[in-house]
Amino acid sequence: MHVGEGITAEGGGTTHRSGQETVKLEASEWGHQWAKDEVYEELQWPDEANHPPSDLTVQKFRDACMTFPEATGLSWDALHPRALCRLSDRTLAMIITILARAERTGNWPEAVELVIIVLLPKSDGGVRPIGLIPWLPRIWMRARRDVATSWERQHDRPFIYAGPAKGADVAAWKQAARAEHAVKSNPVYGIVLLDLVKAFERNRHAYLLQAAIKHDYPLWLLRLSLATYRLFRAVRVGNAHS
Repeated sequence: MHVGEGITAEGGGTTHRSGQETVKLEASEWGHQWAKDEVYEELQWPDEANHPPSDLTVQKFRDACMTFPEATGLSWDALHPRALCRLSDRTLAMIITILARAERTGNWPEAVELVIIVLLPKSDGGVRPIGLIPWLPRIWMRARRDVATSWERQHDRPFIYAGPAKGADVAAWKQAARAEHAVKSNPVYGIVLLDLVKAFERNRHAYLLQAAIKHDYPLWLLRLSLATYRLFRAVRVGNAHS
């Protein structure tokens, strides 16, 4: 089926679908990937998750806003993060108070509990879902990125290609270079590369919490991060929304 309003081939014939019919079908199919019909397993968070640091300052908030490029894509709220820097320190302090409460409770205010999922065509066929996250969680993620980066540096593993200066392409190129070297020098050489498919959709949050406790990941950061990815989702195809 082609994404968007048009004609689809079904059973040797053609069927005309409106934009609303198309987005309803897409929402149903992606809802299966997101396990929308399953009962969510509420997590039992240790008490330490309720005590985030109180070091988010107005200046740090402004710095986070300015890390977004001028041509950055806008979410459904159409607010560029840099525009917030025009607000007074007093107003930004109020926003930080809201963020502090979200970190303590592990929940976002109801006014921002919506992510619009846009389906973008992939070069090899099919579509890729891109979530348009509202500005408040979006800036919070950028403002708290240093906490996650610091943890990554402290728990670096040479065989895991996630973190600063790492990635799937880096892993592939390094292994290709080692394999080519092995051809010239004749040592015994073998590799196993594991890639996670549908990792975000299929990972049980209870397992993430268990691993976070084991490896000293900031629990308050994980809790609100999971709350961000559990925000209500609506699929958009063209001008139609599920």
